[in-house]
Amino acid sequence: MTGHELPEHIARNRAYWDEVNAPLYAAPGARAWVRQEITWGIFDIPEDELHALPADVVGMDVVELGCGTAYFGAWLARRGAHVTGIDNSAEQLKTARRLQDEHDLHFPLIHGNAEDTACPMPTSTWPSASTAPLSGPIRTAGFPRLPASCALVVNSASSATARSGC
Repeated sequence: MTGHELPEHIARNRAYWDEVNAPLYAAPGARAWVRQEITWGIFDIPEDELHALPADVVGMDVVELGCGTAYFGAWLARRGAHVTGIDNSAEQLKTARRLQDEHDLHFPLIHGNAEDTACPMPTSTWPSASTAPLSGPIRTAGFPRLPASCALVVNSASSATARSGC
């Protein structure tokens, strides 16, 4: 495998999302961009009930891995966070960019494999994000190794937990 080839499971996932799932998630993503309230998971549990995120995200650097249509990043950006989204699906990111234009809310979106630590990222000290709960030190998308106490998990579709403390 050369540096430009994706692992088979990532390539298959990318093709599936681009060809099958992305069209299915465009309309729900657009509806989520309109909502002001942050909700979690398939049951849309309000953040006001869970308190999974820090009360104040102003100025925080946040990366949303598997951002899809980037509605969760949009919610955080509206609250003052500096968001970067990464997704494996070019079609999902196409929808995200369209929604950014429609809502005049722009932040970097990167087409990449979040498992690839060579994924290009802006240089900064990053609280990091993941689509899975964190239990120990992590390394994601070219970030330095950070302790689990310094992580912000922002994928609302997972059983995500959030931690702060950087």
